[in-house]
Amino acid sequence: MQSLSEASILESLSQQPEIPCHLNSRPDRVRPPSKDEAFKAEVKAFTEAMEAYKQRSGRKFPTWSETLEVLRSLGYEKSSES
Repeated sequence: MQSLSEASILESLSQQPEIPCHLNSRPDRVRPPSKDEAFKAEVKAFTEAMEAYKQRSGRKFPTWSETLEVLRSLGYEKSSES
């Protein structure tokens, strides 16, 4: 069995060509969209509506009642329970 010294290991590593990071990483896997991605348009609309409300009202932190008001202005309503 051959023993490798630290110096010989470092020397062999310095002689190897450098691989660009994008070639060294594993490939991206195809995955189904998450719930967050599926609701991306709704999240964007809600975020924009909340920002507009905060600008109009001058309130940095709206109450839950004000948040519900914004949701209702976007057309959301409680679904009827079966």
